[in-house]
Amino acid sequence: MIEKSDILLDSCIINHLLSKDKKLSKQAAELIEALAKNHNRLSISQFTLYEIFRGQNDSQRKKAEKELENFIVIDHTQLRQQRATALFSAYKKVRDIKQRMDSISDCDIFIGSLIFTERKPLLLTCDFHDFPRPFFREVDITKIENKSGKKEICYFFQADLETFLEG
Repeated sequence: MIEKSDILLDSCIINHLLSKDKKLSKQAAELIEALAKNHNRLSISQFTLYEIFRGQNDSQRKKAEKELENFIVIDHTQLRQQRATALFSAYKKVRDIKQRMDSISDCDIFIGSLIFTERKPLLLTCDFHDFPRPFFREVDITKIENKSGKKEICYFFQADLETFLEG
């Protein structure tokens, strides 16, 4: 398990944490708790907040706010906006990625761009295809399971700064 790292949680991880599927929610909570106990610094982006809160009623929002209060929220800044724009442009230069740009949301591009920093935070996600190679490298995996027994792989990705700078 990852230790003493900065970890950005993708929206899908938070959705699992807030899921009505009690088994999936419990396993996501246990994963997040284990990461916190291993002295990792856990954060989410403002875009994750948007993805979580959109369409929620008041009681769902209050429950989500309570669950999310322990995470550091990474604000949207002009520098981060520029990095996301640069990542989008870099994606367009890679033929395999360019062909499937319609399946990668703007939120995922922004969230992915947040780990392209000198601090080298990791990104925890279950959405493998939203964070394409060669820009993201898998450094570890873990699995969680839903109530019907379906296992889902959670990936820890590291940004490949060299590929990004080359693009």
